Amino acid sequence: MGIAATFIHNAWPPVGLIVAVAGTFAGIRYIGQIYFERTIKFIATASWTCVVWRASTIGNGDELLITGGSTGSNFVLFGFMSALIATLLAP
Repeated sequence: MGIAATFIHNAWPPVGLIVAVAGTFAGIRYIGQIYFERTIKFIATASWTCVVWRASTIGNGDELLITGGSTGSNFVLFGFMSALIATLLAP
């Protein structure tokens, strides 16, 4: 979920950003509906955060998947907010 959102957010600005944030929200809500536990949603949010954090740092080949521009910053902000809201909502 995190890697798909990372690749999509920069594909077709601003539609890719909207799809990535909505997909993050829908994915975490779906995980909560399957397992009926909030702890599983916390684990999904934590793993999404780890993937996005790693994609935001410079790798071995100096690649950067999430840039510090407006699209990347908005993706990190709104993606984390949607993941947090989806986690805190009732399963």
